[in-house]
Amino acid sequence: MNNISEFYRFFSSDVVIPGSRQEYMLLKTLKDIIKGDSFKLEPIRTYYWKPIEWGLECEGHKIHSSIIPYSFDVDVEFSPKVFVINNIIDLNYYYNVADVNVFLFVNNELKEPLIVTTGDFLKREPSLPPTVPAVMVEKEDLKYIRGRCRLFTKIDFNPNASGYILDIVKNGNEDKLIHLSTSHDIIGNLDKVVRSHYLLNSVNSLYETHIISSCASIYGSPGFPSYPWSYGIETFLNLIKQRPDYSITLDNFHYFGAKCYSTHLIEGYLCDFYKKPSLEGYAYARNGIPNTTFSSSEIDELELKRIISAPKELNIEFKELLFNLIKISPSPLRGTLLNMLDKIKDERIQSVFLSLIGSIVSYSSANFLILPLHKMWALSYINNEFLIDVENYKRLYGNKSRRHILYINELKNNIVNDYITKINQLLEKFF
Repeated sequence: MNNISEFYRFFSSDVVIPGSRQEYMLLKTLKDIIKGDSFKLEPIRTYYWKPIEWGLECEGHKIHSSIIPYSFDVDVEFSPKVFVINNIIDLNYYYNVADVNVFLFVNNELKEPLIVTTGDFLKREPSLPPTVPAVMVEKEDLKYIRGRCRLFTKIDFNPNASGYILDIVKNGNEDKLIHLSTSHDIIGNLDKVVRSHYLLNSVNSLYETHIISSCASIYGSPGFPSYPWSYGIETFLNLIKQRPDYSITLDNFHYFGAKCYSTHLIEGYLCDFYKKPSLEGYAYARNGIPNTTFSSSEIDELELKRIISAPKELNIEFKELLFNLIKISPSPLRGTLLNMLDKIKDERIQSVFLSLIGSIVSYSSANFLILPLHKMWALSYINNEFLIDVENYKRLYGNKSRRHILYINELKNNIVNDYITKINQLLEKFF
């Protein structure tokens, strides 16, 4: 199978499951299509999850349904309650608070691939497995979902499967390393992998360029973490010995209206800073690696050369966020950050600042925020919110009582020390 039309005919389903035989076959096929100077498949441990059969029936009516990861084997009768879900924040919140035997929901035009998790959102550590099955139903079937319902599911689950990261290398003449990254576990992204082949040809005489295609962009990460995204590329970045100087991510499923997302200014583009942690480019950014994320239609070969070779100045939106967060930071953290600002043109200092970003979910506005010093922001503005989850930290509640303010102030003191320690470690790493 050496041509692209045969490739798309063969891989015609919606999802390539991490850890499946199909994933391995897909990557071996891509190796034949995308020619490089070297080729490597990096195995990583993943959770393999696939519904084998299922059925939902209410009062004799068969209901069109989709089973959401990581639902499990059940055969249960229940009284139905259907939730209307507008975003993945709603999905996580209502799944965790609903007192139901089966979580039925209608997806109100949300186009992102979905997954349910338990506990506080945005934790990379292991969480409890989902407690009840989650099932998406169609709006057209709502009139039939009443009385008594029965759900039957049979799930194939392997917690010790091997997914793969594809790494195809083209050697270059200059001392610069570039990543062109995407994911292959969503079929809609496969054109991005193939598109990388054409972009690769435009830079292979200049820079050492790696096409990176990762698995587990949505699900597959061991331990059921409530931060489920980008496990494959995060794992790969922790494995490699040489960091890329720049990364371009071609993304298909995580677009939210912006033309592009970027850590840096790109002449000719009005790129937003990252808005949601599900963007794979965010994984590069939070590791201190400059990144620009496009859909494949938004970039050609000449633009790619210009983006990679352009002088590196941080995204204006990111710098504004950074300045605002420095203003509210207590001493001595503020002094440390101000000293770094004097050297903000230094790309190593830029990497330190990028490594300080993190995500927050605000339940009052049902929005994600990607911010530098995100824990400091959360602790400074929690009383303007009723509930927020903070990436790799904790859940915070808004409360203006004296006791609660004392608690928040103690957390701030600890966070100041944590940030100073992390900054010193990053300075040692990048310098």
